[in-house]
Amino acid sequence: MKQAENEARKWRSEAEKAKKPVSEVDAILEVQEATRGLSAPEIEELKLRADALKVPLTEARRNENFALWQKAYKEKVDKENIPLPSTTQGNVRGGKTLEEMSIDERTEVFQKAGLITKQYPPRPAR
Repeated sequence: MKQAENEARKWRSEAEKAKKPVSEVDAILEVQEATRGLSAPEIEELKLRADALKVPLTEARRNENFALWQKAYKEKVDKENIPLPSTTQGNVRGGKTLEEMSIDERTEVFQKAGLITKQYPPRPAR
């Protein structure tokens, strides 16, 4: 009986030695690895999910739901960052102002811009 107790103590002490305590440096490295390449809102979401699931950050990052959320978030950010079309237009008049143009030139410019349609000749007097 004593031999069994001694052997059990020996196994317990070896098991305790095998459980290495996680140092602060290891914890920092784990957090750094889990958050590499993430933006601030993504890190906040990752921490929230890790706390809710009560799992480490690395495991929460591998979670399928986080990957789905991250994809949707990136699509939203990309959509928001699309530049608006420019409202400025190039010089369609060829460098002349409307005051400098003849009536025929103005008519041509307005027709190209779609502001007026085909010009009809005036009707003869009856």
